Amino acid sequence: MQLRHPARALRADGRLRRALPLPAHGGRRSAGATPQGGIHDSLHPRRRRRSSAASTPVGRDARTRARVERAAHDAARPASRSALVPPAPDPRATRAHRAREQVARHPERAHLAPGGAGHDRAPLARVARPGPAPRRSKLVTLVVDRPTPSRPSRTVRALEVPRQHWCVVTGEYPPLEGSLGDHTHHLVAALAASGDTVEVWCPPAPTLDDAEPARAPEIPGVTVHVLPSRFGWRAIAQLRRALRALPPDARVLVQWMPMAFGRRTTNLRFALMLFRLPGRRLDLYVHDAGFDIGRETTRRALAGMMHRVMTWCAARSARRVYLTTPAWQTRLSLLGMRALPKDAEAAWVPVSSNVPDHADEARVAELRRTLLARGRHQRVLVGHFGTFGRFHFALMPHVVARILDEAHDRTFLLVGRGGEALRDFIVTERPELAARIVATGGLAPDDVAMHLAACDLLVQPFEDGASTRRGSLMAGVALGRPTIANRGRSTEELWSAERAIHLTDSHAPHALAGAVTKLLADATLRERLSENARRLHAERFAMAHAIAAFRAEPATVPA
Repeated sequence: MQLRHPARALRADGRLRRALPLPAHGGRRSAGATPQGGIHDSLHPRRRRRSSAASTPVGRDARTRARVERAAHDAARPASRSALVPPAPDPRATRAHRAREQVARHPERAHLAPGGAGHDRAPLARVARPGPAPRRSKLVTLVVDRPTPSRPSRTVRALEVPRQHWCVVTGEYPPLEGSLGDHTHHLVAALAASGDTVEVWCPPAPTLDDAEPARAPEIPGVTVHVLPSRFGWRAIAQLRRALRALPPDARVLVQWMPMAFGRRTTNLRFALMLFRLPGRRLDLYVHDAGFDIGRETTRRALAGMMHRVMTWCAARSARRVYLTTPAWQTRLSLLGMRALPKDAEAAWVPVSSNVPDHADEARVAELRRTLLARGRHQRVLVGHFGTFGRFHFALMPHVVARILDEAHDRTFLLVGRGGEALRDFIVTERPELAARIVATGGLAPDDVAMHLAACDLLVQPFEDGASTRRGSLMAGVALGRPTIANRGRSTEELWSAERAIHLTDSHAPHALAGAVTKLLADATLRERLSENARRLHAERFAMAHAIAAFRAEPATVPA
């Protein structure tokens, strides 16, 4: 047996290894690689193969096989790894959806070009059949062209909107007294005047045992349904059956104020009824989102927690959400759990004045002389309009006394329900001010407008600041009365930009009294505030703008 020299054996083995195919990934041969085992590839598991008698091809065949294996491996490599950055979605709509839009606009195209509009109608209809339309978000945002001081308003031709069927659910409605009831009454009257059919569902007004229940005022085109109770379980069941029996094209508008639906302001059953309405076109108009947990007593804070749950249920059941002030957008966003779609905002629809925006000048002048004649040498009439709740009953005695103490020719006028109790409280502490304080009590809207128009100034402090959800503030703005209010967490930027009211940094009595003295000494400033207030209400806050926002078809916002 002839033995090979060790050096020659190593050289022959090296030539054999150089003839083997190289790995496609460019890796090195392992130290223990053999011609039979090949090169280990980390992307493919090593498989055991039975030794074959046929030797590995060398020379030209080996080079050809290496090129083929390298190309196959490079082609399969991108598919074996997951993409680090997902591909960008196609922003264009599907072809079927684009075809459906063209088919929907066919009558308009036929009217513009009657000769050639029908050539592509059948092909477009065939393309439009497959595939569902893109899903639309439940929450929509109304895009409104708002005028600014640098860009005045322009006349835009209103779109022709077909008649609609409305079902308005509210916690207050005349004869039940309240700012929400007054606003609902003006809202449904405006909807009916625009040609829509309106149904109102409201609780009954409280009555005495022997007295006959008062009836709601009649408005042509408006049907009022009085529930048997203030949203008890029987009333909720009746309302649920009525809402489910409405036609599919009917729109349900809920005047949302959690405190107005009974059960000590925490009627969770009513909110759950709204949440369980199947496929209903529910519109939520948020007048109030409930008590602020961080600024209330323990009892009211617990009620505020329940208000948040109720508001979440109502917002989740709504297809559209309208807000009286942008401050409620933050409150809804804090609820989380998809109370609002991501990066979506509700439409801002400010409230309008609940009283007329004009008054008879002759009657106003006569009323002013009567009010100033109650005291001696009275020349200035300062007024306040509201319902004198907990906050105002604690603050206004100090404000009234401070304003009257700074000058002896001033008379203070308290307009609204609850003003008599406030006057009696002030007179008990300061009897010398009895002749200079006048309280009107509850008045009709026309009488309220006359009393406010007779005032030289209006003082309207609010706990959360002046905002577009305050109907009492809007009454003075609509009449063009110079108004003093305070800034707060809910105050919008437009008040400072438009300079329609005079804002103070706080609602402290000395700040409000100082603002009264400043405006009384500057007639030019008062005239400018009056003009800006009238213009702002006509361009932004009138009821016609709210009706156009409700009846329009707003653009969807991607969630």
